[in-house]
Amino acid sequence: MAQFIIFTLLSKNMLPENLRAFHCKQFAVWQNEQVFKVGTDGVLLGAWVDVGASSKILEVGTGTGLIALMIAQRNNQAQITAIDIDEISATIARYNVEESKFAVRVEVVHKSLQNFEQSCDAKFDLIVSNPPYFIDSTKSSYTVKNDKRHTSELSQIDLATSAVNLLKNEGELSVILPVVEGNLFVDVCKDVGLYLQRKTVVYPKKSKAAVRLMLSFCKSSVIPEVIDKNLFIHNEQKERTYTTEYVELTKGFYLFM
Repeated sequence: MAQFIIFTLLSKNMLPENLRAFHCKQFAVWQNEQVFKVGTDGVLLGAWVDVGASSKILEVGTGTGLIALMIAQRNNQAQITAIDIDEISATIARYNVEESKFAVRVEVVHKSLQNFEQSCDAKFDLIVSNPPYFIDSTKSSYTVKNDKRHTSELSQIDLATSAVNLLKNEGELSVILPVVEGNLFVDVCKDVGLYLQRKTVVYPKKSKAAVRLMLSFCKSSVIPEVIDKNLFIHNEQKERTYTTEYVELTKGFYLFM
């Protein structure tokens, strides 16, 4: 299973305290209760997104930097910019990047997508995001995680519109969302000129309802034919065991795969 190490900072001027490391095969992700920890959604998207021959990649809402580091591992040429509106997340992500062997190719920026778009002259081959997804639901009392879970700070239309403006011609946007929100996002993207080209429906197991959609959109004048697949995480009969497809997708990252 994943190996954890306790890390308590001595200097108050450096990082938040009580960080714990989640170790992947080629890097570690330090995290604490103030940020969203490494989870299935991030690992799925980081392993699934088509990094191809992209030379310039933007991650929106990097959190701990997990997906940016996964992409850097999978594409050894790309320059990656990872942005986050939350200062604590950006600080931790920057540390995780600096401690990795991918530091020269990954930059962490503490900015909202809206502000980043206004100040950025570059165009990207790929934009990837595990975005906020609760649209109409009750918020918790914890403000930081509230803003990350809810679209109040980054609406679907903001994400889609900024992606269109920041992508190169033929560039791609890839996201992971719950099923209802994902289907809504397909329509939002279509309205701004981003067309669904790849879709993977994620199920906990065959007997359970779908829980996530992984979606890839292209900025193109030609509407593509959609590649539509299913992914089951766990085997049906053997509890807490993973399907061959899930292992194949994520084995480059999990220590226990």
